[in-house]
Amino acid sequence: MRRDKAHYIAFLGIMVALVMVVFTLESVVFMGMLNITPAFLALPLALALCLYGDWKEEFVGGAIFGICSFILAVIFADVPFMNPLISIMPRLIMGVAAYWVYHFISFLINKILNLRESKGKPTLGMKADIMLRETLPAGIGGVFGALTNTVLVLLMIWAFGGDAFAPAFSAAIVLNSPIEMACSAVLVPLYVRVIKVALKRPNDVLFRKEAKAEAAPVKAESEK
Repeated sequence: MRRDKAHYIAFLGIMVALVMVVFTLESVVFMGMLNITPAFLALPLALALCLYGDWKEEFVGGAIFGICSFILAVIFADVPFMNPLISIMPRLIMGVAAYWVYHFISFLINKILNLRESKGKPTLGMKADIMLRETLPAGIGGVFGALTNTVLVLLMIWAFGGDAFAPAFSAAIVLNSPIEMACSAVLVPLYVRVIKVALKRPNDVLFRKEAKAEAAPVKAESEK
């Protein structure tokens, strides 16, 4: 148990450093061209850290991303994001939203596929099964998380008297937000799978565990 905990803490330390480095590089590259700091690679990584485990870890990625955003705001004198209610709070909610969308979509797809199999229809191939049960829900959760992040950050900037809806800022958001959502749709499923392999986490979480638990008694009765 202690070894697993030490492994997890070391993993979190590496993730914090990785998010910070990637986010810093993106800020340095894009800050001069846009009035905002895009997170095309760091945001999907943060979202993946919210999705790979159980509900207790749904805040992890958002907290890491928010704290990194706050630190970079201080370094680059990005005044609005020096407010933790703008830099950190939306990112916490972003992770929660992405987590539950991911698992809800996974639950629906598993129910549909299990119903299909119960009717005697042929099972899907391994690649199609992984795509529907894992990749698609993670991609949708990532897109929803990225959208939640954008909407909440804009609302919080506006609430504190910022120019969230000024023409120049809005133009940057219109350009930045779709790219972040596209990157999240593609990268979040990839990141989730890599993280699960790194931590030796099972792919069956939450609703899929429940579905297997329900199927087990049925299987046992049929064997009798």
